[in-house]
Order: sequence, then C-alpha cells, then structure tokens
Amino acid sequence: MQPLPIEEVLPSLLDALSSFGAAVLKAPTGAGKTTRVAPALLDEVEGQVVVVEPRRVAARAAASRVAEEQGWRLGSEVGYRMRFEDRSSASTRVLFVTEGVLLGWLYRDPFLEGVGAVLFDEFHERSLAIDLGLAMTQRVRSTVREDLWLIAMSATLEVAALAARLGDCPTVESEGRLFPVEIEYLKRPDERPVATRVAAAVRRILTRERRGDVLAFLPGVAEIRRVRGELEGLNAEVHELYGDLPMERQSAALRSGANRRVVLATNVAETSVTVEGVTWVVDSGLERRLELDPATGFDRLELRAISRSSAAQRAGRAGRLAAGHCLRLWTASEESQRLASTPPEVRRADLSGALLGLVAWGERQPLDFPWVESPDPGRAIQALGILERLRLLERDGDGWVATAEGVAATRLGCAPRLARLLLTGRSLGVLERASLAAGLLQERDVFRRQDRGGQDPEWQAPPGRSDLDERIRALEELQRGRAPRSLVVARARRVVDVARRLAARAAEEAPEPAEAAADEDEALSRALLAAFPDRVAKRRPSGDTSRALMVGGQGVRLARSSVVRAPLFLALDVGRASASVGAAGSPREPLVFLATSLEESWLPAADVVEERVVGWDASAERPTAQRQRRFLDLVLDRVDAVPTPEETEAALVAAARSEPETYLDFSEGRVQQLLARVNKLASWRPELGLPDLREELLVSLPLFVRGKRSAADLRALDLHALLLGLLDWNLRQTLDELAPEAIDLENGRRARITYTARVDEDPILALQIQFLFGVRQTPTVDGGRRPVLLHLLAPSQRAQQVTSDLAGFWAGSYALVKKDLAGRYPKHSWPDDPANAEPPRRRRR
Repeated sequence: MQPLPIEEVLPSLLDALSSFGAAVLKAPTGAGKTTRVAPALLDEVEGQVVVVEPRRVAARAAASRVAEEQGWRLGSEVGYRMRFEDRSSASTRVLFVTEGVLLGWLYRDPFLEGVGAVLFDEFHERSLAIDLGLAMTQRVRSTVREDLWLIAMSATLEVAALAARLGDCPTVESEGRLFPVEIEYLKRPDERPVATRVAAAVRRILTRERRGDVLAFLPGVAEIRRVRGELEGLNAEVHELYGDLPMERQSAALRSGANRRVVLATNVAETSVTVEGVTWVVDSGLERRLELDPATGFDRLELRAISRSSAAQRAGRAGRLAAGHCLRLWTASEESQRLASTPPEVRRADLSGALLGLVAWGERQPLDFPWVESPDPGRAIQALGILERLRLLERDGDGWVATAEGVAATRLGCAPRLARLLLTGRSLGVLERASLAAGLLQERDVFRRQDRGGQDPEWQAPPGRSDLDERIRALEELQRGRAPRSLVVARARRVVDVARRLAARAAEEAPEPAEAAADEDEALSRALLAAFPDRVAKRRPSGDTSRALMVGGQGVRLARSSVVRAPLFLALDVGRASASVGAAGSPREPLVFLATSLEESWLPAADVVEERVVGWDASAERPTAQRQRRFLDLVLDRVDAVPTPEETEAALVAAARSEPETYLDFSEGRVQQLLARVNKLASWRPELGLPDLREELLVSLPLFVRGKRSAADLRALDLHALLLGLLDWNLRQTLDELAPEAIDLENGRRARITYTARVDEDPILALQIQFLFGVRQTPTVDGGRRPVLLHLLAPSQRAQQVTSDLAGFWAGSYALVKKDLAGRYPKHSWPDDPANAEPPRRRRR
C-alpha cells in the first residue's frame, strides 16, 4: 500500500481524539484523509467507524478504494450505504454513508448505538444535511456518548471557528502532497454557450498536448451531453461522471486506461474522489446550486459562478499524481469578482426538512439548537408554519412537537411535502399512484419540457383533469413494457424506481387503509392537496384565463402545455418569473408546468373561513365592505356589501394611520409650528415628559372620527385644536412659557418666532432691522437658556445678516450694513446708536 502524507499526522490525530474525543483535521487534496483515517481508528474504538460523504459518487469510490488498499471485500469489512442502495453487512467495520443516511440513522437511533466514531469528510461543502448531522452528532457526544469520537475533515476548512463549535477541540493539519498546477485564464471573455467553450478547450488541449487525461467540469448533465455531442469523432475515450450514473460507469470514469481519456464531470469530481491519469483540468467556472427562490418560496437549482475555493479544489484535481495544468474559462480580472467560498446551504435552501427532523428528534425549540450556523429566524419561522400546515408539527405550549405523521415523515427519506403526499395517499388507498406522483415531483420531468404547439401561438393542450395523469399513465405503460414515444426512458425508469422504494417505506410507516378508494383520481388529488395546501390557486375572474392567484398572493400563469381548465387547481411545478414583460410593462408571472384540478368541497373545512371584510378603496377614497369566503388567505368568492357607520369609522382610521400625510392636513402652518415647538421643548427638557403629539393623535383617532364618513371629513379636521387638546393645562402653560409662539422685545414690539422641524436647530426670529432698534441683547426662549437665531432683514425683507449675537452686530457689522442700505432706502431710519434708538411706530390700520 502506497504511503500517503496523512499517515505522518495520524499519531497526533489519535492523541487528540484520545484526550478530547473530537478533532478538526485539515488536509489538502491528495493527502489521503478520505481513505486512510477511518481504518486507522479501528484498533482505537469499539464499533463501526462511519464516514459521512457529501456525494454518492464519493461514498462508492472511497469504499471501493479502502477495500482495494486494505485487501478487504466491499460489502464485508468495508461498505457504503446511501438512499436506495446498501452494500454493507453485519461484519462491516468501516461504513461510508451519505449525509441523508446519517440523519435518518440519528432519527431512528439518537444514541448511535454500535458506532465508535463519525468522520465528516469534505465538511467545507456545508450542505444543510451535513451541518445538521455534525451539530446533532456533537449534541449526542456532549450529552450521552462521551466515548463517541468525532472528526470534521476538509482541505479548505476555517479550523478555528469549527473547533470552537466542537467545544474548542484540538486541530490537526497535514501538509499533503500536491504537485504544482499551472493556471491559465482566458485573455478575453468568451460569450459562446458553455458547452461550446468547453468542447473547444478540450479539442485544443488534446491537439496541443500529447499526454495526460483531461477532466472537464460542467454545471450539469445536460451540458455534459452537449459537450459529448460536440466531441464526436475525437481520438480519445469520452466518459461521463455525475451522481446518477450507474456504478460501473462511474468506476470506468475514475480509472485510467490504455487510451487517452476525457472525463466530463459535474462537481461530484471536485472533492473526495481521484480521477486517475488527469493532468489537465478544464473548468467552466459554473455549477448548479440549490437556492430558495423568494418569488415562489420553492427551492431551485440555479446556475451560479463557482467560488474561488471551489476553483482551487477543481484545479487541484490536475495535481494529484503529477504536475498539471488548469484552464479556467474566465479572465484573470473576473477571478477577483467571485465569492471567496460558497455560501452554506443553511443560508439559501428550504429549512423545512431540517426543522422537522430536529423537532422529531426532541428539540422543542429548534431555533435555539446549537447549529453550526444558525438559520435566518424569519425563514425558519416560515418553514415551521408550513410544517404546521402540513400537520407534521404542532405547537405544544411554548415549544413544538412532531405529530405521529411528522415522526413517520422523517423516516421516509424525502422532503416533508412528499412525505405528507405518501402518508395521505396510503391512508386513502392510492399509495402506488401517490408514490408515482412523488417520484414525478421529486425527479426531473419524464416528458421533454417543450411547447408541443411548435410555432403556433394559439396552440394549447387539450383539456384534462391533471397534468400528472398522462405522466402516470406513461409510467404504468413503461412498467408493462411499453414506453410511449414522448417519454424520456432513462428518467422515467429512475422515477419508477424511486416511486417503488418510497411506496415500500410508506407502507411500513402508515397503516393499511380500511378499504380501497372509491375514486382514485379524487383520492390522489386529495393527497396532493394535503401535501401542497399553500399552492392552491384560483383563476382570476377576468382577462387572461391562464392567469391565477395562489395562496400567499403569488400570481401565476398556466403553461400552454397544461391540460387543466378548472377554476381551482394545485400549482405543483412552478417555474421562475420570466425576465420579459407583459403588455402592461410588468414582469411576466411564473409559469405553472404541472397542475391538478381541485373541487372546492375537498378543501379542509378548518381552513375555509367566511367573514365580513372591510377595506379601503384608495382611488375612490372611500371604505368598502365584502362578505368573503377564503381558503387560508385565498379568496374563493366575495359579495359586496354596504359598510356600517362603525365599519366606515374603522376604515377611515386605518387609512389615516397608513397614509397620514394623504388624509390628514399636517402641512398647515400652525400645525407644523405646534409640532415643532413641542418636539424642540421635549429635546431641551426631557424631564417634562412631553408626548409625541403626532403619534398620540394617530392613536386617538377613533375619538375624532365619530360621525365622519369620507376622506374629505378627515382632511377637514382641525388638527391644531386636536393636537393642542392632547396636552393638559399645565403642559400648555409650560409650552407657552418656554417655547412661545411670539415674544415681547425690549423696545415694546412683539415678534413671532419660527420653529424648524429639526430639533437641533435654534428657533428663528426674522425681523426688519429697524424693528429691532432699542433691543440691546439677543432675545431668548427656554427660560432664557437658549438664544434665538436672528434673521436681520433689509426693508426689502431680504436677510442681510444671520446672527445669535445682536449686541455684537450693533457694535460691528451694523455700520457696514448701514453704509450699504442707507443710500438705497433713505426714507428709513439709520441711527448711529441703534441699540438705544426708537423703533418705527406701528401704523394705524
């Protein structure tokens, strides 16, 4: 067995585990952590050593490699286990599992009996399942299984933060053995399709270089197939490598051969596996990443640029066995614009499955669970609400508990919605059809998604009950050995296989129904409704008949390929909103590709409410009333009614509170001055406890709108009087004393003060210079503590000077102002001693 760099740090790792029970291992690509660490632990622990891999390809390949290196039999001493595939036995000591299998294991056996160590390989990939699995395993280890060893491993981990999450456990680093890799970038951006770019790069490399295999990274299977098509006639073997590939074809892609090879891979080849013979990597720089679509609330695989850390991992594939090269199909300047690392899935994916598992595991407060990284509280609360609507969780005092169906759902190994579909389908006697529907919804469409009407814009599919019917019939035909021409056979067989396994699991978790379904179509629709209650949609009453409104307010359009014509339906497969715009210039609504008709009588009675709803017509500025019947928040029907006086008053209050500037005249000068006076005095003297008059008025509005019937009545309210009335007698006296509307000057005149909205600005006294003759000092407010800001006006009423020091102005700048203005305004008085001069007499009216 060839020695690998990881063996140099195995003694340090074993010492750390013996003393602490947990460790973080950082080892670069090619160090041997995936295949050498687990066997090294067998003599140190009792029970199985479980290695958690992020991908099925990695689990299979790693188990096979360990069997080869150790001289073991695959399925005996070493094995692997993943969804719907198990190559292990009672004698298996080293078991490679996918992250979903570990979660299912924890749900069934929270203490992990018989397991001595759990290793999380390539933890940096940070899927939601691997985050949850590590946090749950650490919880088990720190509470009831101190003997359980725990290791988190990766080539690119930030070890300090993760070690802190594991109780400040030790960290061990291996130097590794990676040969140098020369990185090439494009000199200029290439706008051609990604498949064309990759195919051209592969051809160029094979022409230029005479030795070494090429590994090309592509975002998905569709792109792999396109590149393979463009490489027809190439003088090299072309292999595909992706998660759903049969094991024998995966093994062929990983093993070098006599002929030169090109391996077209998704990011399954990014970590954990070695593709032998590779000295060249062609990196498209793209991946499909699971993200929550905020427009629809559904998870989508979105095409995204890979992060710099992923790019480094991909490049490292060329340096596993010898010096290599990596061609990146983006420019060097574009490199810095990429994210440093891929955001963890907990920030971007649906949380409902993780939260259901935690609550079923016994966590009554899942948001308080010590996650590796806590999810966004808003998204988590929304997911809990969906689980409650699916009747998988229910509130229990201040916490959450899983229902019996919720516990069963965690054992089915599928999304909570699909688990609800299977459990309800079983109870209604249509488990086989429900499992086929679950497979269709979970896997890629078995029909090619295309507009079967060709170029005819008027074409539409013939009417029918459900878009699933034709697909289910096609799958049933396939099971009888007859495949319809429109079927994508490989996908369809995958769906049938998934459906068969899901049905077998559901049959174990739910009791057999008392009797067969009288109407299988109706029973399946009811099961789908139980799984997707928040995707009920109702056609809009007028205009485009394909348009509908879903629960939650999302507008959608039925695709022309849909057979559904019913007014009420389930939107089962909703695409993204189109980037194009409709006739009105607004973005087009998402298309519903799969739908099924509903009858209103099937809706759960507990979720259908009838009530009188009072609203506000902003265009007509009047209250409205309706008698509505709703399913959740989706209006099923409505009848207009006349608002009562009480409803009218409530609507007026709601409108004024939502848009006070529209319906209340706060712009009136006296109102603005009163609010400014109160706000300034409140900032000067907080001990007075002056209220926020604007907010107080909005709170007290119900008292002031009695008998009012329209928006005009609102605008006619005397806000100045109402606001003043909100102050008691003592506060009004204090306001007039400390922040008066006007003050008496030394020269016997009375001058009005202007208060600005900003509390940090001094009050303003704007007055013609002559009317300040005889005033020696700057007038003040706030009991003499605060001088006003004087705006000294010329006879034309234009400001000549702004000052808060009147005495200084008389003694200094006045002479210059007098010299400037006396010639222009000779009829006005310009004394030499203005501080002691008489102001002009008031004119008689």
